[in-house]
Amino acid sequence: MAGKQSKPDQYQLRFPPGLRDRIKAYAELQGRSMNAEIVRILENEFPEPEGIEERVSRLLGLVAILKSGDRNPPINRLFNEPRRCGALDF
Repeated sequence: MAGKQSKPDQYQLRFPPGLRDRIKAYAELQGRSMNAEIVRILENEFPEPEGIEERVSRLLGLVAILKSGDRNPPINRLFNEPRRCGALDF
């Protein structure tokens, strides 16, 4: 027996005058359907929420980059100047 496939959500959309034509022309230039182009834009604007593990990992990576900024005076100042008004300690 084949696995269940979920039916994609559908939403009827009304475009202001001219927008549909602009989307269609742009999608064709990019080699995509209008639907694919609209979904791509919406996914970029509304990304899936990041899990806590991914967020912590990304933040730790950013902290490591900041701490390794030996040749970058503005970054060095972040770690060498006295802390003010709730600045984070790393």
